[in-house]
Amino acid sequence: MLRVGPSSGEIKNMSDEDIFSSRLKLLIIMAKSYLIGYPIGKYRKQAIIENSRWVFYHSLHLVNKMVSFKDQDLKAQAGSAFTDDMHEEHIFYQRTQLLAVMAKALAEGRLKGYFR
Repeated sequence: MLRVGPSSGEIKNMSDEDIFSSRLKLLIIMAKSYLIGYPIGKYRKQAIIENSRWVFYHSLHLVNKMVSFKDQDLKAQAGSAFTDDMHEEHIFYQRTQLLAVMAKALAEGRLKGYFR
């Protein structure tokens, strides 16, 4: 049988960032499919709730880690480009948290009317 891809010795272990990225992509796809009108069953609801909870808390952890770097005054050592990148990442993680909260609300049936 023909094997495609890297050998088992070349495969790296998945990091938390890899898992975060995969779960975030899955959450975006599931939320978009709901908004388009695809039916949402029991297992998809449970997957949305579980993924949104994981994405929310992981992004909260990453924001807190960035704030602790800022408190250690690393911006003076790295220059202003570091703080601009930190600001963009902070906004990204806040929007990720908002997406997770909204996805959980739609899976639980709490999102109605205009906000849907």
